[in-house]
Amino acid sequence: LPLARDFAKLETTIQEKYVHSASYYSFGWSHGKEKLQGRPDLSKGSYYNNPQYDRPVDDEEIIAQFPSFVHPNIWPIDDLPSLEPAFKDLGKMIVSVGLLVAKQCDLYVQSRSSTYKENLLYSVISESKCCKARILHYYPISSENKNDIEKENQV
Repeated sequence: LPLARDFAKLETTIQEKYVHSASYYSFGWSHGKEKLQGRPDLSKGSYYNNPQYDRPVDDEEIIAQFPSFVHPNIWPIDDLPSLEPAFKDLGKMIVSVGLLVAKQCDLYVQSRSSTYKENLLYSVISESKCCKARILHYYPISSENKNDIEKENQV
């Protein structure tokens, strides 16, 4: 998690190497691309990737058709090489916890519905090649942002 801060502190010219607009900013670095009340949200930066598969599919047509789901991961190997293994380790742990929860959900729904397919949710998660994870860095609130937040809270 501290690596999110490390990446956010890199120079903007370095960060821009890892921005991927073709995936609608769903891979690599995204800062100020989301809108909050019609304005770019500059309060946070996100780094997105698939924690399980660096290249979930090899078919270039599918990648072009669904870039926000199956684009190959974008890692800052030259500028922050420790991000990739840490991101993957944490992401895989989160998926493994999700599988434990899914198994319990499946058992519960099965006990209540005779038509529920056995291990449905568990299968969806375990067989998916399109998992997505992100790390977030929240920037300090600037005086301009602070004034906007205070005005919104008064309404």
